Amino acid sequence: MTFVFKNRPITRTVSLFTLLLLAPALTPRPSLAEERRLPADEGISGLQQALRKLRTTARLVFVTAHPDDEDAGMLTLEARGHGASVVLVTLNRGEGGQNRTGSELFDALGVLRTLELLAAGQYYGVEQRFTRVADFGFSKNAEETFNKWGGHDAALGDVVRVIRETRPDVLVSRFQGAPRDGHGNHQAAGVVAREAFKAAADPSRFPDQLKEGLAPWQAKKLYTDNVRQNEDYSLRLDVGAYDPALGVSYAQFGLEGYSHQLSQGAGGGRLSPGRRYSFYKLLESSVSSTSAKEQSFYDGIDTTLPGLAARLGSEESKAPFLRAQLVEIERRVTEASAAFKPDDPAEAAPSLLAGLRLVNELIDRIEASPLGAPAKSELLGHLRTKREQFEAASNLALGLALEVAVDGDAPAASTEPVEIPASQRTFLMAVPGQSFTLTARLYNRSKHTVVPDDIRLDLPAGWQSSEVRRTLKPLAAGDDAFVRFRVKVADEAQYTRPYWRRGDAQVESIVTIDSPNYSTRALPPWPVNAVAAYGVNGEKGAIRGVAQARYADPVFGQEQRPLAVGPPVSVELQPSTQIVSSTRLDEAEVIVGVRN
Repeated sequence: MTFVFKNRPITRTVSLFTLLLLAPALTPRPSLAEERRLPADEGISGLQQALRKLRTTARLVFVTAHPDDEDAGMLTLEARGHGASVVLVTLNRGEGGQNRTGSELFDALGVLRTLELLAAGQYYGVEQRFTRVADFGFSKNAEETFNKWGGHDAALGDVVRVIRETRPDVLVSRFQGAPRDGHGNHQAAGVVAREAFKAAADPSRFPDQLKEGLAPWQAKKLYTDNVRQNEDYSLRLDVGAYDPALGVSYAQFGLEGYSHQLSQGAGGGRLSPGRRYSFYKLLESSVSSTSAKEQSFYDGIDTTLPGLAARLGSEESKAPFLRAQLVEIERRVTEASAAFKPDDPAEAAPSLLAGLRLVNELIDRIEASPLGAPAKSELLGHLRTKREQFEAASNLALGLALEVAVDGDAPAASTEPVEIPASQRTFLMAVPGQSFTLTARLYNRSKHTVVPDDIRLDLPAGWQSSEVRRTLKPLAAGDDAFVRFRVKVADEAQYTRPYWRRGDAQVESIVTIDSPNYSTRALPPWPVNAVAAYGVNGEKGAIRGVAQARYADPVFGQEQRPLAVGPPVSVELQPSTQIVSSTRLDEAEVIVGVRN
């Protein structure tokens, strides 16, 4: 269809929904938007890194301003090398910047840069959060930035929320909050990080968060980045150190991720092997230090599993079982590390599954204990993280894989799993009210016999599913089992789209949040997931997967993306960007594409 508009200005409206669905085409491969794991997170390499995480309870939050401001090498060293749980908080999504790869600007650019940063973050190994403030273009100083953001509280409140939710040992600011940081957004990020260090522990600040169930939290240390080698630094980290599990240094691996931010021209950088350092300065600390120069962010902090008991102080007496059980869990991690063999990683599985059982038992005992709410929340947060880590490590040791593939509009009456060739698949997203079929298949690639207990779907409220067929049986090496489902999408199902918006991106500098339960998250979760529960030699485990729609791309071959929910009909303008005079009587031709 072609429409011609005469003597009328055209205001461009960007389809953020379309941009999110096209994420695989817009972002470098592999992309977090596609829920693909990196090769470094699979097999022996993945298991080695998973064991590192099980040995520590270290938590770090890193605060910066825009996508591409982060210290990629440091984040990779901490998350992958030291096994810490690392959260990257980026105040805005880069909406006010330039775009070197396409015509997306403002909020559409913000979504694109979010996807690029998520792709980069896969390499860093970090969780990512964002605040409500928007990038409005270049700013000369922090004061101008805060004026645009309506003061400090929009960004500060969201950073405080992240700190109270994740309860880090260490808070690190990318910027110092001074003119040397350059961009006013950078300076503001440095100011906000310092304020958040104390505000998160103050119950009088952002009390609505406490009403939601969050508790004040005081991180033990505050550091700042943007420190030069010839200045008074506290910590020097060799991000150029080689990691055999990655095959390159942390700086090299981090830069490989950083280079996925193509809209900012970051695709060309590469590093040679060799030493490379990042410098940080300690600003505040509640732990004693024996030296002006530290060896790690966690000097003076007990990050061992048994150390969780010591953090309770006098309250430890209310849970006399705690320390002994934490020691036993740590022993299982040590056993698994000793049993791990590159040619037979499944040797580590029995100890890992036993550790998972002990963690689940301890969670139940903590929940039933007389511990106070703050102590209970602190322990349960760490133990639930350990549960996820034990599950992930067990699955890697056993070589388990769970594929959740949309079959499309295959006949519901069919009793066999229908394998539709990718070249014939056109089912890319679900529509409210629609029914479709999918198959969840569990593969055993270990020498152990794996007994599937159940495979079930995790669906949004209002969705329905029924089993068409299941073949759950004990799985010897190389065997698989599946459950085939018929899924009915809720009539009022929410579209898969960003949860934030602005009415006028050129005026508003704070976004509106449509779904508060997603606040500070990078994107909403994908709607359809599967969970397979299994047993090995009497111990229980679980593996999870996101439903994928597969298709054939004429350039890249067979592709897949997580199943999304969209409208039955969508409309797109071509060209998507056009300048039209509001005073001259010129005609402007616009092609409108309509897709069912």
